[in-house]
Amino acid sequence: MQLMVSNLKLKNNVMNCSPLMKEVMGLVKQSDLDMTSIADKSGVSQQGLRNWVKGTDPRLSYVVAVLNTLGFDLGVMSMSENELRGRIEELEKQVKELADTVNELDELMTKFVVSQRTGDRTIP
Repeated sequence: MQLMVSNLKLKNNVMNCSPLMKEVMGLVKQSDLDMTSIADKSGVSQQGLRNWVKGTDPRLSYVVAVLNTLGFDLGVMSMSENELRGRIEELEKQVKELADTVNELDELMTKFVVSQRTGDRTIP
């Protein structure tokens, strides 16, 4: 599997890198900036960025520079806060899935009521 990052390709070895670098490379991929612009604005060489794509671990200051270029910052949080955020994300996903289910049930109920009023016993 290969993911395009502007004019570079992310290969499988990027998926084996640290969670931080996966996140950074995902932000790079989502950015409207191409790799040349990111390199110019961050001060990180294009070769350095290419090395990241190959799975090389960068200097922290370079990661911060690229994140700042993309409009992000890097922070530190306690593991308990990190775990809490993960749990909140899981719960938000579950709430969305439940909301989708409720919407589907509401649509089915509406179709059922309409079919009862019209005498149509088949529910599409």
